[in-house]
Amino acid sequence: MRKLFVFMLAAALCGAVSQAQTKKAPPEGSAREEALEKSVHITSGPTVSNVTATAATITWTTNKNGATDVKYGYDNGHWRTAFKRGGAKDHSVTLSALKPGKTYTYKIMTREQEVRTSGTFQTPKA
Repeated sequence: MRKLFVFMLAAALCGAVSQAQTKKAPPEGSAREEALEKSVHITSGPTVSNVTATAATITWTTNKNGATDVKYGYDNGHWRTAFKRGGAKDHSVTLSALKPGKTYTYKIMTREQEVRTSGTFQTPKA
């Protein structure tokens, strides 16, 4: 009887572990995914570093995995996007093909393309 109980307990645990491992992320664009993304908050940063005439790096940290998606441009136009696939808590994106001597605006975006936060930085003249 004891062996049967141990066997049943082991089978139940294996089933629970298997179910937990196969749990998928919510479908992209679903209400659940949007709710999860809205619960992501920036806890430090953003910080702009390594600014050259043609590149800069933006880093920030979030409380949960979230999108690593930045839109950037100058003169209220010339918008480009830099991103990394998948979610992360520690985010770092290098902005490239920048123009020397320009003031850039950047926007850190959610997966739904809503602005999470924004800021500006200046590239040095060449």
